[in-house]
Amino acid sequence: MTIKTGLVSIGSLSLALAAAGCGDGLKCADGTFKSGEKCLAYDPDDETAPVTTIDPPGGKTRFRTPTTATLTTDEPALIFWTSDGTEPDAEGDGHPSPALVTDLVEDATVKFFAIDRGGNIEPTRTVIFDFDAFPPARVDLQLAYTGSNAEVTWANPTDDDFTGTILARVTGNLDFQPALDTFYTAGMVISSNVELVQVGTDNSFSDPGVGFGAQYVAWTFDDIANYSAPDSVRFSDATGTTAGTLSIVAATNLVTVNEQPSNMTLSATAIFAAGTLTVNLSVENLTGHYFQNPRIAVTAVAPGTFSNSDGMVDGFATKYYGPNHLSPGANVMRTLTFTGVLVGDTVVIDVSVLESPSLVGSSLRANPANSFFFNDSSLGGAVGAGTGASLGMGNNSRSNSQPGCVGADGRYLYMGNDHKGTIDRYDLSTRAGAGSVQFQPGINRTTATVACDRVSDTIVAVIGDGRRSNSPNHTLVKLAPDLTTLWSLPFVLNKTQGVHFGSISPGGQYFAVAMYSRIALFDLFAQEQIDADPSTPEIDAFETGVTDRGLRFVRWSQDGNSLIGKTWWNNGLLLIAMPNGVAGGGFVSTAYGMDQCCTRSGDLAEGTDGRIWVASDAGLWVYDPATDTYTNAPYGQPCRGVEFIDGELYVMRSASNTVDIVDDTGAIDRTITLNGTSRRHDLISTKTDD
Repeated sequence: MTIKTGLVSIGSLSLALAAAGCGDGLKCADGTFKSGEKCLAYDPDDETAPVTTIDPPGGKTRFRTPTTATLTTDEPALIFWTSDGTEPDAEGDGHPSPALVTDLVEDATVKFFAIDRGGNIEPTRTVIFDFDAFPPARVDLQLAYTGSNAEVTWANPTDDDFTGTILARVTGNLDFQPALDTFYTAGMVISSNVELVQVGTDNSFSDPGVGFGAQYVAWTFDDIANYSAPDSVRFSDATGTTAGTLSIVAATNLVTVNEQPSNMTLSATAIFAAGTLTVNLSVENLTGHYFQNPRIAVTAVAPGTFSNSDGMVDGFATKYYGPNHLSPGANVMRTLTFTGVLVGDTVVIDVSVLESPSLVGSSLRANPANSFFFNDSSLGGAVGAGTGASLGMGNNSRSNSQPGCVGADGRYLYMGNDHKGTIDRYDLSTRAGAGSVQFQPGINRTTATVACDRVSDTIVAVIGDGRRSNSPNHTLVKLAPDLTTLWSLPFVLNKTQGVHFGSISPGGQYFAVAMYSRIALFDLFAQEQIDADPSTPEIDAFETGVTDRGLRFVRWSQDGNSLIGKTWWNNGLLLIAMPNGVAGGGFVSTAYGMDQCCTRSGDLAEGTDGRIWVASDAGLWVYDPATDTYTNAPYGQPCRGVEFIDGELYVMRSASNTVDIVDDTGAIDRTITLNGTSRRHDLISTKTDD
């Protein structure tokens, strides 16, 4: 840079022009300054550098990086800039203000400075366009009770931009979702249902005297108030320690409970006669949890032998306390018999309360008199009466029971009816129907899919006009556990390709539903459909690229960052990445197995290791992300349903009343024979705490 008297030149471009003087009587025009015998276009006494602003301002933001930005100075000046992170050069071409920065790319680094007419040089400034619409990972809440005192714990995420966790106590419906760009403080009462009890980086919260019935919900956030999906834990999850110990003096039949389980009460009477000790053991459930297929496991006994077991579970002999759930407040008694006891013995018995979810099957063309079959997943076989409940489906022999779901507390099973436009509720604690809702009675409607949101304890369903699901007019409905409608959202398909099965994302914000060749996405918090292609006037579903393969199932990945789709008329698997988030568009589909034609496929399930298992008439298939391969497992049976329960993979065969538990290679480990004949393409587990 060459600085001349009263004139600044950069390269060949002059920043100011000097005017000839007129002696001592020199008068300068407006906008010029006197300097000796000359008038200058700049103030010769100005030693202040210009200040340049950039619009948009860059920095960390949820807005995507624009393709252009505008640089503006606070006084006449030339601006020098680069957009690739290199240093701008004052010997290069400057740009008068305002200057347009072009060809910006994602996460661009813009550097710039300006030189005014007096030659004052602004220090170089750096602005990074840091697009960040991604919150920290959500937490996994744990809840324990000591008496009426609650203790909530979790592990904070390790994301670099993790700033804190909001913990809310919820005593009714969850009617709050943190707003983007907004930070919250502890003690805020959001509504009559929601109070923010803690905000910060602590990873535990004590709530003394809160009593039973509370729910806790947590969101993590970063430094620009991106909020994660919520995680929830409620009183019904807090079973605590389920182990206890009794000692019984055979000679006097005196029973002492040496150790009680957490939030349960064991009580017993005993009778000793001829070497046999008969114990009438009662279990009272003081928790809010519904224990499914409850059992007492005798984990140790000395002296003597437990002689009237109902079966082995987890290596221990057990006594069955079902078929009904061990419901909150219930007190159930069973008789346990111990042989080999002597009159002088004091028998010490260690027990533990166990539960295992039911497997639920139903007929493809359900006979209302014989609709559902319940089976203990730990042992198989019938788990009691009530398998003939019709759930309000009437006498229509073509009533199809769509894949259902279990509510947050594990008590109710919700099932849709393909041809009746109903959602039926089934009380798992009593094995009986517990209500039904029909949408627009007298009009042929279909319930295309039903899903349960564990966080808000609500049910989401898609109801369609017409007798089948290929009508263009549908309604997304959200219901309370008692089947009352909370809100509804009509939506129209621009292609009559039908709606099939959907699922709710972890945390409950998004709902995805398969539409034969596309996937419709909904924001359940905003109560609106997400537009996959904003360039068109319609609200579009996401085009998966599957045109004639019958996309039947869609599931969220465990981290909620992608979708997994399954075709029906072949063995195709579709992995859908969402690099810009659910609402950011730009989804990327990768297909596997589309050339394996003409075989009906069933459901899919993702393991904790990220492998995806697919049931089909061609056997059990598995996608391994570590090797990016999709292969046939050694299972060797046509199958339609898959479900992970407590880390084990359960597979329902296509044409029999058989469920297999397979090992991590896909080979059969053991087999359960179902009660009744079930030929559904899905397999429902009543487990709620996955």
